Amino acid sequence: MKAQARIAAALTIGLATLTVSLTPQEAAARNCELMGNLKSVNSNQPITITFVNQSGMYRHIDWIDYQGNPVNYRSLNSGESHVQETYAGHPWLIANGPGDCVDIFIPKKSGTIKLK
Repeated sequence: MKAQARIAAALTIGLATLTVSLTPQEAAARNCELMGNLKSVNSNQPITITFVNQSGMYRHIDWIDYQGNPVNYRSLNSGESHVQETYAGHPWLIANGPGDCVDIFIPKKSGTIKLK
């Protein structure tokens, strides 16, 4: 599969599991198969993301650092929310209780991410 087609398919799959109140251009949902190819980049644009766990399950929220490694920032039980200061272009990993990736997204502006 060509890289563009694989990324388009990943975006479609990622948006199916993550409800984002930001537009796809503002928070590009990524499929977990792209893990290892994503890392944070330097940005001078601070943003605020509110994570709302509507999944009915426990979720980890991990920042993907400058080397591409997940760094646990917060855990949310169902119904909980968390406000996170970050920067535009920094990827965030959503994982389940055992630590398996559920989704990855890269916000471009402030907004709310509703975890389904």
